[in-house]
Amino acid sequence: MEVDINFENKPKNFIVCFNERCSLGNKCLRRLAAIHDSENRDLLLSVNVSKFNESNCKYFLENKKTRIAYGMKDSFEDVKAKDIANIRRELKNHFGLTYYYERRNGKMPITPKDQEFITRLFNSFGYEIKFDEIREEILWK
Repeated sequence: MEVDINFENKPKNFIVCFNERCSLGNKCLRRLAAIHDSENRDLLLSVNVSKFNESNCKYFLENKKTRIAYGMKDSFEDVKAKDIANIRRELKNHFGLTYYYERRNGKMPITPKDQEFITRLFNSFGYEIKFDEIREEILWK
C-alpha cells in the first residue's frame, strides 16, 4: 500500500537511507526520504548502507499512516476536582512540563504509545480521555 507522504512534517535530522538494492526500499520512509531529500538538501544524515540490508536493518521504518492525537484541553472537563492535580502531576512527571503542555495544547503530536499511557492513566482514575483531534498521518519515528 503506497501512502501519500507530506515531507514538510519530516523532522529536520531524520535519518535517510541510500541503499538502492534493499528490497524493503519501496516501503521504507528512510529510503523514500533519501530520494526526496537528495534533490532538495545539501547535507543529510544517512544510514551506513554497508552495515545493513533487508534482513538486519534496525532502521527500517514502514511507510504507513497511524492514528495521531492532537490536544487534550477538554480532557479534564468531567474529572473531579480531587483527581485533576494527581492526573496532571503524573502527566507532567512522564512527559516533562514543557512537553506536557505542548501535547495538551495540540502543538505536539501524541503518538499511539503516548495515547496508551494517557488512556491508562485516566482509566486508573476511572475516567475516559477525550483527545481534541485524531488524524491519520505518517509517524516519523
